[in-house]
Amino acid sequence: MINGEIAFRAVLLAGTLVGLLTFLRGFFAYRKYRLLADTPVVRIRGAPMGLVQIRGRAQGAQTLLSPINRTPCHIFTVVVEEWHTDLRGEGKWKQAASVTESVPFDLVDDSGRVLVDATGAELDLPPGGEREVDSSAPGASTEATAPADTVPAAGQPATDAELLEFVAKARTVQPLWTAADDPRVRTMRIILLGHDPGGEISRAALEVWKHAEGSPEFSPSLDLFIQAYNRALTTAKGTAIPAASSQDDRDLIALLASLAAVAAGPQQDSEDEMARQAAGAYAREHLASGGSRRSSTSTGNYRLTESCLLPGEWYDIMGTCVENPAPRDEDDHNIIRKGANEPTFLISSKAQKEIQLGLRKSALGMILGGAAIAIVCLALFLERVGLL
Repeated sequence: MINGEIAFRAVLLAGTLVGLLTFLRGFFAYRKYRLLADTPVVRIRGAPMGLVQIRGRAQGAQTLLSPINRTPCHIFTVVVEEWHTDLRGEGKWKQAASVTESVPFDLVDDSGRVLVDATGAELDLPPGGEREVDSSAPGASTEATAPADTVPAAGQPATDAELLEFVAKARTVQPLWTAADDPRVRTMRIILLGHDPGGEISRAALEVWKHAEGSPEFSPSLDLFIQAYNRALTTAKGTAIPAASSQDDRDLIALLASLAAVAAGPQQDSEDEMARQAAGAYAREHLASGGSRRSSTSTGNYRLTESCLLPGEWYDIMGTCVENPAPRDEDDHNIIRKGANEPTFLISSKAQKEIQLGLRKSALGMILGGAAIAIVCLALFLERVGLL
C-alpha cells in the first residue's frame, strides 16, 4: 500500500513536470508564430541580411531520389514506424527512426533567385508516399537487393528488400557529431595533425566527396587522395596504402577518405562543407555496418512515410539571409540557411496564413493544456502530502 502511494505521488510529480515542459514549449511555439506574423514576405531580389520570409518555386539541377517512390526531390524526410504488440494482443505503431536528407536548391520568384541550404531546417511538407513492409513476407529478404553499384531508376518504387535495408541503416546511422567522435575518426585526426600540417590529405579527401560515388569524377579523385596520403606518410613505416586492386580495396580507401574528410572538421567554404557532410554520411553507413557494403537487415513489421520538397513547387521559407561564401555567378549573392543567432528556420509547402494559423493553434493548445496538466497534478500531489 505504501509502495503504491509512493508510485502514485511519483506519477503526479512526473505529470507536473510534463505539464510545465509543455507549457514552456507552447511559449516557444508562440514566439515562432509572432516572428512569422511580424516578418513580412519579401521579394527575393530585395531580401535584406538577417531573418527573412520569402516565397517561391524550388529549382535546381541537383536532386535526390526519395527512398520509397524514387521521386526526384531536393529534400526528403522518411519516418519509420514499427508495429508493437503488447501482452493483450493489442498493437500500435511506434516511431523507430527518422531520416532527412537534402541538397542545396534555389528558390525563385519573378524578381530573382536565392540559394537555400536546408541543413537544420524545420520541415512542414505533405506526405508523399507510404509503404508497409514485413520482413517475414515472401520476397522481403535483403539477399534479393540490387548490387551496390546499381543506380535506382527515378519513378521505380523501392522493393520490400530495399526498404528493409533502408530501415536497417536508418536505425543504425548516427548524427555527424557522433561519427566525429568514433575512435577511427579520432585516430585519423591524430594522423592528420602529425603528418599533414599543410592539409594536403584533408583537401584531397574533401575533393573526393564533392563527387557522387560511382560518378566518372569519383575514381580519379580517389586516386589523387591515395597519392596525397602516401606522400604525407612516407616517413611513417607501414602506414602508406597501396593502389587499389579490387572493389573491396576501393571501398576501404573510400572509407579512409571519408574519415579524413570528417576529421578535417567544419569547413567555411559551403562546397567543402557539403563534401564533408557527404563524407560523414558514407562514414556513418560503413562504420555502422563494420565497413561492409551490405548492411544488416531489420526484422519486424514497418511503416515508412516519406515527405518531399519537389522541384517546381511553391514553398514558404523563413530563415536567415547571409552572404553566399561561394557564389556561382554575379547574381548569386545570398544564401538562406539556419542562423547562428536566430535559430528559426522553417520550410513549408503551406501559404503564410495557413502556417500562422497552425502555429497559433499549436502554441495556445500547449500553453493552456500544459498549464492545466501541471496545476491538476500539482494540486493532487499537495493534497496527498497534506499540504492542501
